[in-house]
Amino acid sequence: MLDKYEKDAAAMAEELSESLDESEIEILRAVFETTAPEDWLQWKAHRAADVVAFVQATPSQRRKKVRWKEEYPFYAYAGYLHCVKAYALLRALSRYNLSPGGSFRRVVADAGLVYDHAADLELQITCWPWENPPKNWLESSNQIDAS
Repeated sequence: MLDKYEKDAAAMAEELSESLDESEIEILRAVFETTAPEDWLQWKAHRAADVVAFVQATPSQRRKKVRWKEEYPFYAYAGYLHCVKAYALLRALSRYNLSPGGSFRRVVADAGLVYDHAADLELQITCWPWENPPKNWLESSNQIDAS
């Protein structure tokens, strides 16, 4: 039932990573090579609602909104990461049949499996979808399978 949304999340992540041109990717790379990971995490935390709105917007809306223009590459990257997490969660949920009813012990046990599956999957997906990740950056380099 969630398979369609899983594929949509993967497609949106790809759309966001492809929305940046090489100069914008270079801006990200340069900033992240000189920025502490904690600063990036803080940036994302302070703009969490904006990132969600950015993900929900159409590509043309994303480029037109004044509040996103100045930091567009950062919103696109944060949106990409948001979609990666959505993909991991939706994929995990689609693999387990979590539903109300039945034993609470079974639901709790299965919910833990869903969480573990999503966390493991997220670790397997790239968090830097372009070539040449910034030096000392946190993430690896795999690709989401949108098929």
